[in-house]
Amino acid sequence: ADRYDELSRKTNKTSKEFEVYHTLNSIDAIEKAFKDGGKAVLTQNIELTKTMTLAKDAKLEIDLNGYELKISNPEKSSARLIKNNGNLTIKNGQLVNEKIYSYGIVDNYGTILVENVKVQDNGSYDGSAIKNRNGKVTVKDTEFTIISSTGYKTDDANKNIKFGNTSVYSDGELVIDNVKITTDSERAYALLV
Repeated sequence: ADRYDELSRKTNKTSKEFEVYHTLNSIDAIEKAFKDGGKAVLTQNIELTKTMTLAKDAKLEIDLNGYELKISNPEKSSARLIKNNGNLTIKNGQLVNEKIYSYGIVDNYGTILVENVKVQDNGSYDGSAIKNRNGKVTVKDTEFTIISSTGYKTDDANKNIKFGNTSVYSDGELVIDNVKITTDSERAYALLV
């Protein structure tokens, strides 16, 4: 706080006007970034076991820096990696969901930009890698790989089919630019709007 007070006197800015920077090298560091907002850079691959939530008025920009942020064994089987209520940017790396029976990776209620990201979603619970719930989603220069699992029987055909999550399901505003979607699901849509 003293450093911000000193800078405030020199620059006529309040401490709230200074950008908060985070180095993301642990789950604790990621939790702090989601709590405080600001700008953050991943410095190693990180595996999460619970959902990270960004508050309604918060703004956070995460540079994955070529690394991978993944959820593989969540405390709740349906947990998503991120619940966004604020303004979130994720860029330059990989988002991975290895939990087979999950609903996806991002649950969006705010504004999110996903740019230059490889998204791999192994979920097969009729969810979506990115679920937009009346918010705004912008996806640019991004590649989705949806990997399905088998073993469910349909009611009408009584055969095994491949279930998989939709890449983006949107009940709100959706902007897509230069996006590649690969899926082997026999049931899920590439996009659902």
